[in-house]
Amino acid sequence: MPRLDALLHEIRFRPRWRALLALLAITATCFAFRPGPGVAPGFTGADKIEHLLAFGAMACTGALGFSTLWPVAASLLGYGVFIEVVQLWIPGREASVADVLADAAGIALGFALVSALRHRWPPR
Repeated sequence: MPRLDALLHEIRFRPRWRALLALLAITATCFAFRPGPGVAPGFTGADKIEHLLAFGAMACTGALGFSTLWPVAASLLGYGVFIEVVQLWIPGREASVADVLADAAGIALGFALVSALRHRWPPR
C-alpha cells in the first residue's frame, strides 16, 4: 500500500491535487446528473465534448491512482466501446465511432494533464 499512502499524502497536503480532484468530481457529477439531452442542444459537437470531458476526468482519476497507465486506458476505452454497443439496442439512441474517438481523446488529454502537473510539481 505504499503507493496509496503516497497518493493520500499528496491529496491531503498538496492543494493542487485537492483542486484537481474537486474539478474531476464536479465534472463527473455534471455529466451524470444533467437534466437535458446535452450541454447545448443547438451545438452539434456537444455530445463529443461531453465524452471528451467525462473520459478525461476518469483518466485523470485513474492516472492519480495507478502507476501503470495502459490498463487504465484499456479499461476506459473498453468501457467507451461497451456503452456504444449497448446503445445499439436502446430505442432513441445510436452508437457512434466518433463518440469512441472522443473517449480516446479524453483519455489521452486526462493522462497528459496529470503528467504535466506531475512534471510541474513533482512529489517531494
